[in-house]
Amino acid sequence: MCENAVPRVSACFSIGSDSGNKLGGGWGQHTRTPVGCLDPNALILYSPRVLARYFSAVWLLGLALIAPVASGQHDARWFEQHWRRCGEWTPGATALVNYRVTIPAPEFARSHTARLESIEKLPNAADVLASNRPLLAEDERVVREGADFVAEYRLWIGPRRWRLSKDVPQRPSQAFGDFGFDGETTWRLGPTSLSLVERADETGAEANLLASSRRAVSWLFHGGIGEAWGLPNSPAPTSFEPDATDGWTATATSDSRGGWRWVSRGRMAPDGVPLTESLVIQPAQPSADTPATDVRFQDWRFDPLLKHWVAHRIEVRRTPDMRLREVWTVTSIEPITAGELAKVTRRPTWDGEDAIRGALSIRNVSDYRPGARETLEIEDGAIVGRMSMTPLTSTSRLRRVGWWILAISGGAVAAFAIRNRRAVTRRLNPRT
Repeated sequence: MCENAVPRVSACFSIGSDSGNKLGGGWGQHTRTPVGCLDPNALILYSPRVLARYFSAVWLLGLALIAPVASGQHDARWFEQHWRRCGEWTPGATALVNYRVTIPAPEFARSHTARLESIEKLPNAADVLASNRPLLAEDERVVREGADFVAEYRLWIGPRRWRLSKDVPQRPSQAFGDFGFDGETTWRLGPTSLSLVERADETGAEANLLASSRRAVSWLFHGGIGEAWGLPNSPAPTSFEPDATDGWTATATSDSRGGWRWVSRGRMAPDGVPLTESLVIQPAQPSADTPATDVRFQDWRFDPLLKHWVAHRIEVRRTPDMRLREVWTVTSIEPITAGELAKVTRRPTWDGEDAIRGALSIRNVSDYRPGARETLEIEDGAIVGRMSMTPLTSTSRLRRVGWWILAISGGAVAAFAIRNRRAVTRRLNPRT
């Protein structure tokens, strides 16, 4: 790096020689020798005093290089920037990530009972039970068989485009639920419903749609860091504390729903990326209706295709008993072409065909995009009802549910199904 013919003092720090000792060759009365250019074969020519200064300087340089990492680089300010980078992250390559979400049989049986109890408390319980009879019968069959509840996911992802497709063979009446982003519009597609949104600066259904669609990316690639970045009442990082063993603890808070606190713990990867090992989402006022959620991220692997770390196993538990609620398992990561990604992420239309689902049978459309903001009711391939909408307030049912509870998980299929036929955006059942 440093040539002998041209001393580069600005690039190589130096040490001073004894007065009158011109070993540097034309450097003047008090020669300064660049350490980076010191010839090891000529060390014997230097006086002990010069050598002492040399090795002291090398030692101090080592401390100077390490110090920013230990004391200044990984601090709260750095974590705030990292949180934002994770929230805005998009991969440079295109890939298909396949993973499975499993709800253990005992937990699914409990969630089925809780769902029935919550429906019975509704003022229109009879209508809700009638409109969801096929789904409830399918869940009852799974409970009787004592089987785990399993949902298969396919995440197509690439530069500024992605799609998450969920298939649920055990629920034929609600066999799929998809989220996607085509570079402009975030959309959600169910067997009979379609939702569209472009803006993230509103509350209610729009924010919940965006937040729930981002959870898979946040959990699989970032361990929850940067989740729902830029959305109303999204968590904001507040602290980051590294320890002497490459471990760290970080916190984030949100004012939504009376206040929530994120506590993350993990370790630093060899490349300096903080890998989350545990994430606890705690309500400011815990109760039976708002338990804390404990998420464990395991089996982190660096994927050479995406050039990013991926958590291949995620376990979700709830307080107070910490019983296992869900297990996420990555089964494969495959390359796809940019053309394939563009095809599967194309925004669906209620009267068109989808690249994955084929011909659609949409009966309800919720369009939150500026300039539209309307809901459509469709029968026999024709629009039979149209109603303009206003932004939902923070007191809506969706906001009270809380976007972080609307995880893209096997149990969240209930969020698509437990509703009145003509109130798609007003009635979701958060319990699984």
